[in-house]
Formats: sequence, structure tokens, C-alpha cells
Amino acid sequence: MAGEVYSRVMAGQKFKHVNESIDGGKTVPLKALEVTDSHIVRTMLFKEQHRTSISSITNLSIKKSRMGADEVTIDTNVESITWKIKKGEPLVEAIESAQS
Repeated sequence: MAGEVYSRVMAGQKFKHVNESIDGGKTVPLKALEVTDSHIVRTMLFKEQHRTSISSITNLSIKKSRMGADEVTIDTNVESITWKIKKGEPLVEAIESAQS
């Protein structure tokens, strides 16, 4: 089972140069953000990982910016997470694809 979860994570779509804010709090840089079939895996700079289940997402939105980073926000039953990323559309598409 553990090998199966690991291989799923390795097959996900990765995004770099992402900043994250949870519930409007402090913005922190991520080392990597990865969307798999079942989770969004957020790796912090010190290799601490957080997983958010794709099935727990209740809302997904993007706020596009002509200059600077787009803001992609997901809402779950527990928290609201906003990612600032240069091109947010591929991230939104990856999440929507994992939801279907």
C-alpha cells in the first residue's frame, strides 16, 4: 500500500515558485506543489509535507493578474488555501482534472 501511494505521488503534476497563504494568514514560499489523483501535496522549504484531499475541495477559483502572480484559491471544510503562482491556469486545470 505504501509503495502504491508513493508511486501515485510521483506521477502527479508539479508546480514550482509558489507562495501559499492559509485562511488569509502569513504568506510562505513552497518548495513544491504537486497535484495527484487524490491529493494536493504541499512541500515546505524544510521538506515538511502537507496533504489536502482532492475530495475535500468545496470551491476552486482563480483571480488572474496581468502583472505579477495569479491567485488560485481552494476552500475545504476546514480551511481556505490561496496560492500565488505566475501562471495559475495550469494549476486550476490539474485540480479540475483530478476532481473528475
